[in-house]
Amino acid sequence: MARTYRTEAIVLKKHKYGEADNVLSLLSPRGGRVGAIAKGVRKTKSKFGGRLEPFSHVDVMLHRGRGSLQTLTQAESIESFDAVRTDYEKLSHGAAALDLLDRVAMEEHSDERLFGLALATLHAIAAATGNYARILSAFEVKLMAIIGYRPHLDACVICGASVSGGYFSDRAGGILCAACVATDGSCAPVSDPTIQRLRHLLGARMAEVEGLGFDEASDDDVARILRGFVACHVQSRLKGREFLERAAGATSHRR
Repeated sequence: MARTYRTEAIVLKKHKYGEADNVLSLLSPRGGRVGAIAKGVRKTKSKFGGRLEPFSHVDVMLHRGRGSLQTLTQAESIESFDAVRTDYEKLSHGAAALDLLDRVAMEEHSDERLFGLALATLHAIAAATGNYARILSAFEVKLMAIIGYRPHLDACVICGASVSGGYFSDRAGGILCAACVATDGSCAPVSDPTIQRLRHLLGARMAEVEGLGFDEASDDDVARILRGFVACHVQSRLKGREFLERAAGATSHRR
């Protein structure tokens, strides 16, 4: 890759650096996760304006120097996703998706599928009028499949027997039959409808997810299974997901 290059990117995170700079975590289809410094971006007369906020889909020019951070020299907005940033529910679920992307995307690793999923998820959240938890679940299960942890949902992951409901093993990465449950200590009960819904989420386009005919209890069961599955294999604290769980708990307590 040339020392100076142009690429699309999604801004995953930013934090202040020095008096006027920001350090950015970007997701690029060409370079995976990229750490970049945007110099002078916090100055009133910065040429970047508000183009480099989290969620922004941008066209950027980056320069690879000797350090670990690349230098961002140009940025043009492709889509700002203001609809996500200005709505609390969209913002909180979108932030959980970006947080997970920041944890799993690899540096110097081209992955157009991961970038495409990220962009499709932001479009789905921006357009949605509800069912944000379902959209996040669809994003999570698709992301896990892309990075090599596609859950086994058609038969027992250990012996291959047909299963109708039963147990889901985070460690083994799929459903277990009653005979194989004793071989795994990380199982959680799972119903056949929940397995069916996980299959639907894997196969559906992100734009279709909000309209799938799930009820709230089904969405909760799917989210529960995926929460343990993602945590087992990502092995990193996911602050965005933790925030959503605390908020949901506080809402339930008020009720």
